[in-house]
Amino acid sequence: MTKNTFKNDIYEGLQSKPKSLPSKYFYDEKGDILFQKIMASDDYYLTNADNEIFAEQTKALAQTLIENNEPFDVLELGAGDATKSTYLLKEWQNSGADFTYYPIDISSSMISYLETEMPKRIPNLKVHGLSGEYLEQVLEAH
Repeated sequence: MTKNTFKNDIYEGLQSKPKSLPSKYFYDEKGDILFQKIMASDDYYLTNADNEIFAEQTKALAQTLIENNEPFDVLELGAGDATKSTYLLKEWQNSGADFTYYPIDISSSMISYLETEMPKRIPNLKVHGLSGEYLEQVLEAH
């Protein structure tokens, strides 16, 4: 991201009605911690709903990608701390699937965390983190 992009985003946001700022500028190490706390709160129902789906449907979801036994890539947009995707990643790893995990997140501190911690959670996991905006990073991944 260039200084001009940041400057233009801020200028446009403050000129708009209502005023706004792109949320991508809030995701630094402190912003990551704050969002983790929000996701863990009882009022943020999405986390519990997602976790329920993964807890109950992981095997069926994972099976759809490994039926043909070919290598594949997993690109996760907005990976965060990968809590939800860990269900699927473990299932694929335990089934012997050949895949590489590409977490994509606007937060470079979260990507650094994932590249360090995910192989500890899931031994031998191939992780290639990408930090930045989704489209740019998806194009870089392939």
